[in-house]
Amino acid sequence: MRQRWLLVCLVCAAGLAVVAVFHYAHLSDDRCFSICQFRRLTGLPCPTCGVTRSLAMLAKGEWRRAVAYHPMGPLVAVALCGGWLYLLWCAATRVTPAMPRGRMPLVIILGFLIINVIIWIVRYIYPLIGSVSGGTG
Repeated sequence: MRQRWLLVCLVCAAGLAVVAVFHYAHLSDDRCFSICQFRRLTGLPCPTCGVTRSLAMLAKGEWRRAVAYHPMGPLVAVALCGGWLYLLWCAATRVTPAMPRGRMPLVIILGFLIINVIIWIVRYIYPLIGSVSGGTG
């Protein structure tokens, strides 16, 4: 019984520690300090660039800036909170965490990837194509 509640406390502490780190972190917009290896190598942001900064802004309560960094940031935060709550429930009820079965996880992951690529094209690639082809802007 004691070990189970110790595990529950550890899961709670881990989740709160992540939120605290995001709340107090100052993440630079400068490319030189980017954690994204794709951006460091190519100079272009990857499809998920901005999600970490979006999560940091959400932890600070700055919703508009979070969505400006990456529109999927709030959905990623909901997914992370859901996973954290699931682990908390597993720890409290002594259930071994398991991956969901069936096609639904694959559909969700593919949907997330497709939406990220669409956002990436609209935000970063489309303006580059327009500026190279001599479009106005």
